[in-house]
Amino acid sequence: ATTRINEALNNYEFSAIGNTLYDLLWKDFCDWYLEGVKPTIKTNPAQRVVLQQTLEAIVRLLHPVAPFITEVLYEQLLARRLGTVEGLTLPTCSNDELCCTTGWPLTDASLDNDFYVEAFERTQRFIEAIRQVRAQHQVPPRRQITLHTDAETAAKIAGLTQVTLALAGLEAIHTTKPEADANPTNKPVAFTIDGIEHHLTNLADALDASAERERLTKLVDDLTKSLAALDKRLSNPGYTDKAPKHLVDETRAQRDQKAADLAAAKAQLDAIA
Repeated sequence: ATTRINEALNNYEFSAIGNTLYDLLWKDFCDWYLEGVKPTIKTNPAQRVVLQQTLEAIVRLLHPVAPFITEVLYEQLLARRLGTVEGLTLPTCSNDELCCTTGWPLTDASLDNDFYVEAFERTQRFIEAIRQVRAQHQVPPRRQITLHTDAETAAKIAGLTQVTLALAGLEAIHTTKPEADANPTNKPVAFTIDGIEHHLTNLADALDASAERERLTKLVDDLTKSLAALDKRLSNPGYTDKAPKHLVDETRAQRDQKAADLAAAKAQLDAIA
């Protein structure tokens, strides 16, 4: 975000600055980061340092746009500094008591790590898919459910297991398929991520088959439309011949992923039809 804001400042793109700040604070920091560290922040000193330093960096970036509230917040943060974060520099000056006279955040390029970004985005897709199933079946927020997935997927999200459990409302992640059970409480509900089918159990005392059928029907319709749009783009020589190769390859990969997800959703729908 700091890199994008610096580029936007150099080009006088003020709307880009506002949009980047909004996404950084509201979506990334509040929606995901704060919620993700809640279960462990009290017992993890390193997380508290990252939290304080990250929030102070955001306050400094926000200051030119929202000077008054950030000045008040900065005063509180100044009295609560806990340490430093490698790769993030918050410069100081002789008059460091005011946010308006302190330094602009500096970030090292090493912080932009594709491996961790991809890992967290994968976790986000999982959590969002599980939340969608919970909403569809009106699962109470406090009810903890169980995820059944394959060993490879479980290994991929292993580093963020605590975040996944907390934000998706899970009590456990199993690497075994759910057993057939006459108890409606344990009736598995399938969902697909990256072309792989996963299952949730213990969603409710009695699952509504019609609601699940409605959810899957809508999913099939949405995926069909997305697949048609991608096919149309790839059948256009003006795109495949003139667009950069990496963009065309990315579109083809998206098309293959949508096709796999569609096939899985249709199979799930056929199983309950």
